[in-house]
Amino acid sequence: MSDENLSRFIGMLDKHDDVMDTHDSRLDEHEALLKVQAEQIKQLQDNAIKLENVVMSESRETRLTITETNQKLHELINGLMGYKSGQDRMMTDLKMARLESIAKIVGILAGSGGILYYVFG
Repeated sequence: MSDENLSRFIGMLDKHDDVMDTHDSRLDEHEALLKVQAEQIKQLQDNAIKLENVVMSESRETRLTITETNQKLHELINGLMGYKSGQDRMMTDLKMARLESIAKIVGILAGSGGILYYVFG
């Protein structure tokens, strides 16, 4: 090989070394960026899991609150219905007691002849 070809070859090797150095530095930069992005992805995944846990917890609490409220409403309605039934029963019993007492008074008056006296007298 001649000196001229040798110097061209050495020049090409130097250019390739420069290109390789540039590629190595870019590769190092990209690896550093990938590490940062991997950490960011990990943080996003952790935050997503935390958010999901919060949402699930809130959902459970909401369902529990609604269930408890519905149970209390059912108890209240059943109590009110029982009160109404009891009140209706009391009114019926009161009417029956009034009729019985009127019937007793009429019976006593009829038995003693008092009504006949008032009717025929």
